[in-house]
Amino acid sequence: MFSYSKWLAFALLFCLLAGPAQADKQLDQISDNAFKALQYMQKKKGLFHYEYDLVAQKYSKKNNMVRQAGTAYALGEYLLRTKSKPARQVLAKALNALQSKSIGFKNGKLVTSKRLLSKAKTGTTALSLLAELHYYSATGDEQFAEIRKSWKDGLLAQYRPGAGFAKLPKSDIESDYYNGETWLALAWYHALFPDDKKVGALLPRVDHYMMKRYSREPLSGFYHWGMLASAKRMQTKVDDKLIAFARSQTDVYLKKLRPEPRPSVNTCSAIEGLSAAVLILDHSDSHGQLKKRALRRIFIEEKQNFPFQIKANQRRLDLGNGVALHSPELSRFQGAFVNGRRKPRMRVDFTQHCLSAALRLSALRDKMAEKPVTTQSSTP
Repeated sequence: MFSYSKWLAFALLFCLLAGPAQADKQLDQISDNAFKALQYMQKKKGLFHYEYDLVAQKYSKKNNMVRQAGTAYALGEYLLRTKSKPARQVLAKALNALQSKSIGFKNGKLVTSKRLLSKAKTGTTALSLLAELHYYSATGDEQFAEIRKSWKDGLLAQYRPGAGFAKLPKSDIESDYYNGETWLALAWYHALFPDDKKVGALLPRVDHYMMKRYSREPLSGFYHWGMLASAKRMQTKVDDKLIAFARSQTDVYLKKLRPEPRPSVNTCSAIEGLSAAVLILDHSDSHGQLKKRALRRIFIEEKQNFPFQIKANQRRLDLGNGVALHSPELSRFQGAFVNGRRKPRMRVDFTQHCLSAALRLSALRDKMAEKPVTTQSSTP
């Protein structure tokens, strides 16, 4: 019987030895099917059916605008990689819906629900802006230029001098998720529009605060967005401080925050954060062992999470412990990801994160093909 460390090494070796063309094809199929599922779940007005309960066989009445915007963001990533016409149409429709739900705040606008400023969560606007930036990067289409600027100014209005970003308008409370999402959005904005003086002046202060605060108190809610933001900042300028930050955050993540995989739960977001961290650590030769640990974990998460995707003509869903759900409804949602082994529901953000994970794995494999990683066994 394999020890845990040998199993990790075996998992990494198995994935790396799979032909790159075969691996790329599998990831492309996963991301293409996830896109089609989100396309199927898009409503006429542009947002998405939030969650489908396979047991009750109906859509939930719940909704979460942050996750709606996050779905648009993942579609933007997909469009950026594929340049597909259907993806462009779906994302444009989603951006129009998010624009229609924007209200004025100071010199900008924030995306909200029920047109209430009290429900204008900063993360919703950050992810909406990211979706538009990806749309613009992929197409060069300026149809959303005005709302892009308004969302950017809305985020700047949420900045708390010497700190991060307010969770809600007129609030002194920050959100770890929203801090990371807003950092990522402004990093993308600055990369595309370096002449914007306000964003250019603010970002170094945001970099400093995020690294200082979350080095002092690493948190799982921040990790994945924080690594994505750090990786984007590294594309503008290689920074030893960002490399050190990625090293310390990833070490704590693997040792304390998420030391073990959770086989019954959809954890695609872990792949996103760890993939970004590996790309950052690749800039340094002194963090090879940590990079190997992160890679092993990524491939274990890949093997665990991607089977949560609904296959063509699937009728049976394994819930564990010898229990299974049999439903003809499953095949309607081909390409969607279930929330977990014991959660027979499909919520848009789980498919969003898994779509992003597949896309980031494709980018990571491209990078690994340029610079192969050794597969020597070491205890994680």
